[in-house]
Amino acid sequence: MIVLDSGWHGKGPYNSTRWSMFLQVEQGVSLYNQQKHMAAVKKWKQALRRINKDNDRFITLGYLSQAHLDWGRYREMLDYGFQQLDIANEMDMPMLRAEAYLTIARANERLGHLEKAVSYCRHSLYNQCDQSRTTGYVQLTLGNTYVTYSSFSKAIEHYELALKVSRSIHDTALELQVYCGLGHTFCLLQDYEKSLSFSAKAFELSKTFHILDLNSRYQRLSLVTLATPLRKLGRLPEARDCCQDALKLALTAGDRATHARCLVILADIHRQCLDVQRAYKRYEASMQLMATLEDRYGQLMAINGMAKTLGLMRRQSKICDCRPLEINNKVIDLASSMGCKMLMRSAHLRLAELYRILNDEQNDALQERLAACLAEEMELVCGVCQERYGDQGGNSLEALPCSHIFHSKCVRDLMASSDRKKKKRICPDCRKSLNSRLMLICYDELKSACNDGRVPSFPRYHPSPCSDDQPL
Repeated sequence: MIVLDSGWHGKGPYNSTRWSMFLQVEQGVSLYNQQKHMAAVKKWKQALRRINKDNDRFITLGYLSQAHLDWGRYREMLDYGFQQLDIANEMDMPMLRAEAYLTIARANERLGHLEKAVSYCRHSLYNQCDQSRTTGYVQLTLGNTYVTYSSFSKAIEHYELALKVSRSIHDTALELQVYCGLGHTFCLLQDYEKSLSFSAKAFELSKTFHILDLNSRYQRLSLVTLATPLRKLGRLPEARDCCQDALKLALTAGDRATHARCLVILADIHRQCLDVQRAYKRYEASMQLMATLEDRYGQLMAINGMAKTLGLMRRQSKICDCRPLEINNKVIDLASSMGCKMLMRSAHLRLAELYRILNDEQNDALQERLAACLAEEMELVCGVCQERYGDQGGNSLEALPCSHIFHSKCVRDLMASSDRKKKKRICPDCRKSLNSRLMLICYDELKSACNDGRVPSFPRYHPSPCSDDQPL
């Protein structure tokens, strides 16, 4: 957010009116940080109707857009972003234009309009050239978008850039969100240990916020991110605790997006325990909520879980073959409309298995072929051993500073071989030199814990008292 400027202060009829507006906006900030969200938004909307100065309107619209992002009301957030853009264009201020484009990009990313999100991110970067907070959040948004596209090396590249900004401007909130993004990325690539390490780092950072709203917001995010690698590693009680704590916080804060994500994760846990009836009901509830939010990626996660659950039901002879066939085709349609190759490939492989059981060799071969094409497009192949990664759990992966991904063992062997032969260390994919630094900067604080074999534990959430962190 942009901080309210000192121009609010002054004397005279106009400035006294403006000062009263400043107080109203500040009261809204105070209420929001106490998690009195509806009262805060009411204050901001009242102030907005009376504010005349463009810069003050821009700031207030920024608060409103953040509130609606937290609530999962992405359409309203988009509207506020376009209002900000109109003001920025009238004032012809590149810095404000960059902020407005970021708001629009973030809303489009949440709505699943990924091409628009990338386009608006580029517009934002075009309007700024410094290592500002806006730049960091643009890089974060690009990272999140490319993860959804299943372009994992690109995602890691943008997360790395966002992390550099977060450290240069000491923005803990941005750093935390980067770790959550990296945790999600490596979870999709099925390196669950590394995913857990990144997620645990985010969880630790979330405990450093003392304003009630910020503490709750980042606890929710980190707990949800933690739950999936914990589940994948078989630590189901801890995964359930993380998810239930996040759900309680989300219900208190009116955070419908996190509420819906928690329902998906709880359904995943039920499915892993073979409680298919409860799992399916949770997925359905999440699907309805995601549809209300117009969260297309969330809908995709829910319907993908439903497809897996119906597959289990079919194996248990509880349903016929037609329902799994139908729902997997729906997964492919939705994933294709978003460009989400990873989930498209998973659905094609499930369809291939179904057709194989039905002795439909032609469709089985077609689905296998389509899945292979998607795997090739995602380039999930280690450049050292030429074997695929991301297909099964137990992967141990590393991303080099150029963001290309390899098996950890292959990287170690490659570097050891280069050192023995006294050759230059280079990336096998892009041939860039690796002499200065072998791994991403985000690995620095994780390596010691991983090498020592320490396994993070996650206590139940306890809210922290209010303090004076930056609002929103």
